[in-house]
Amino acid sequence: VNNAGIRTEISIDAEPNAWREAWQKEFQVNFFAAADLCKEALKHFKAHGGGRIVNMASRAGQRGYAADAMPYGATKAALINLTKSIARSFGADGVVALVIAPGWVKTEMAEDFVEKFGKQAAVADIPIGEMAEVSEIAELVAFALRPSQPSLNGATLDVNGGSYIR
Repeated sequence: VNNAGIRTEISIDAEPNAWREAWQKEFQVNFFAAADLCKEALKHFKAHGGGRIVNMASRAGQRGYAADAMPYGATKAALINLTKSIARSFGADGVVALVIAPGWVKTEMAEDFVEKFGKQAAVADIPIGEMAEVSEIAELVAFALRPSQPSLNGATLDVNGGSYIR
């Protein structure tokens, strides 16, 4: 389960070096680290008859994100694509790869946002009016890891209170 994530705020008016640094840091944490771990997992899984990969993305990776946080959405979109590629390429080897794409979850990252902008800013476009609890996401991860769910291979599971519906 790859669950690392940071969200950097950077304006398009930022100096070029700051802009590139923000993007590089965000891609390193949110995408490259997961890609590296997936590579190692795939080698192991191929040698041992299969396994599961669950990558934690975001609704931002599917619907885009705020102007000052574009690196976050871009990294999560890349993670979704990587997971789909793994599912298509290694399913025959017994590898099941899927994405969980939450909206706002009550985590430290969300608390920082709420402190800065207020809860209403976070939940304004969530029809149920609340962020997901960490336990909701954990239960979904546990379900996704069940051996009885091979057909989840390649799926993106949205958990966002209805704020992004495909």
